Amino acid sequence: MTLLSACAPEKNRGSKATVTPTPRPSATPTPDSAPVMLASQHGVIGNGIVDDSHALQSVLNTAAKLGATVVIDGGLRVRIGKTIAVPSNTKLNGGGSTLLNATPGTGGRILTLTKVHDVTIDYINFDGEKDTHVTATEQRHNLVVAGSRNITLDRMHSYNAKGDGLYIGDQISGASVNVNVSNSLFDENHRQGMSVTGVSGLSVTDCHFGTTAGTAPQSGADIEPNSDDSVMEDIVFRNCSFMGNLGSGLLISLRKTPTAKQSAGTYIGCQFSQNKGSSGIVLVNSRDLKILGGEIRRNDRDGVAIFSAENTSLSDVSVAGNGRAGVSTTWTFSDLTLKGCSFDGNGTAEKKTYFAIDCAPVKGNKASGLLVQNCKFKDMYGGIRTNAVTSRVTLTNNGFSDLKINKQLGDDKATRVDVGGTAIPEPRG
Repeated sequence: MTLLSACAPEKNRGSKATVTPTPRPSATPTPDSAPVMLASQHGVIGNGIVDDSHALQSVLNTAAKLGATVVIDGGLRVRIGKTIAVPSNTKLNGGGSTLLNATPGTGGRILTLTKVHDVTIDYINFDGEKDTHVTATEQRHNLVVAGSRNITLDRMHSYNAKGDGLYIGDQISGASVNVNVSNSLFDENHRQGMSVTGVSGLSVTDCHFGTTAGTAPQSGADIEPNSDDSVMEDIVFRNCSFMGNLGSGLLISLRKTPTAKQSAGTYIGCQFSQNKGSSGIVLVNSRDLKILGGEIRRNDRDGVAIFSAENTSLSDVSVAGNGRAGVSTTWTFSDLTLKGCSFDGNGTAEKKTYFAIDCAPVKGNKASGLLVQNCKFKDMYGGIRTNAVTSRVTLTNNGFSDLKINKQLGDDKATRVDVGGTAIPEPRG
């Protein structure tokens, strides 16, 4: 390892305990190709009191020019009084240390990545210190990625933001391209764990979005472009959890008539559970959403609440114990597909008259194209309900057990196919 250093001041460590992501072994830099600059040897004190923003900005700028990796000594509490503008070609290893948001104003951020490229940030905490900022705001995000490309964020814990733990997108700078987020926690934030407003190529793997509370929407993650021409495409979440948020676990709210491609993305093996006062997933103007595997459980309202959506599919998903319906449609939808899903014990809320799949949009809306295939329904009031607003309903090879009403169908009979429904046999002793 090549070490680029200055005179090293004595480390001053704060006494406050930090919460760090679970460390994973990092690749060891090769002696010639990856020099390292220790932040403590370039003026970063890290005692949580002294403003380290100037020193950290300086070492990041220098390291980016030299192709070096900046390493913050483990356990430091680095106070940021002025937002750090991360340059292109930055490699930052936080060593499990914590950056504290001491920036002024209602829109102060810890780090911004604006129109930069090839940035890697690893093993670091962001504490937004929201309780110290009493002025009403929802814009004090911990980390912002805007108009940037080839960004890798790994092993982060971003919490206590008086805004979002992570914000990807910017109406001025444009969509970011090829953003990868992994092994990270986003919790206890004021508005969202993560907001995405413009991206082409987003991969989120093994991340947790939880306990958002403060100001609406209060979701774990929010996929919501700011304008009709904001690009939203190639989004994939894998093995992520969205839990305990005061709003929905996942909110997808696309533009009604976009001029750029806007799609909801694919969610593989994810868990949406115990979100309070809302649903596991909420869809508004959603398009091309795929939920593959995973669980939607014990949310206060619906498992999935569809207000308006096109081309939505759930495959092999367990939908259980939600307060109202497993999947509900309120306004309009087209081409809703549910295959191989299980619906168990939904409708736990006070009324207890909810259906697992409730396709009964209010009068004046239009719903077309419901396919329910190889799904199992048990232990709740009703299985499947449709109304006269709905057409092109296909129900095949579904199983029903311990329901008061298996199917209550009021859709257009002329366009309905209903075959292969059976009672689920009781297990043998």
